[in-house]
Amino acid sequence: MPTESDSPLDQLWTEYGQVFREFDDLTLARWLAQTLGQLSGKAWRWSHPLIGAYRLAAPVSRSDPVQPSRNGSTRSRNARGCSACSQ
Repeated sequence: MPTESDSPLDQLWTEYGQVFREFDDLTLARWLAQTLGQLSGKAWRWSHPLIGAYRLAAPVSRSDPVQPSRNGSTRSRNARGCSACSQ
């Protein structure tokens, strides 16, 4: 018997959500803020594609840990530094 995570719909949501997992923290935060600005003060259908995209992106922002770097700033685990910084 298939579980809920094996359903085609869940697999599709997982595939769509992969886009947001590839964003760095700044890009994801900027996208979420701009999208929230578009949604603010308006009534939207729950099935609207923008709402669906926001529902996919929000959990990614909570699940990606931000690591402090040596210079005191914060950095995502998937952020890329320059070659001089990694030596």
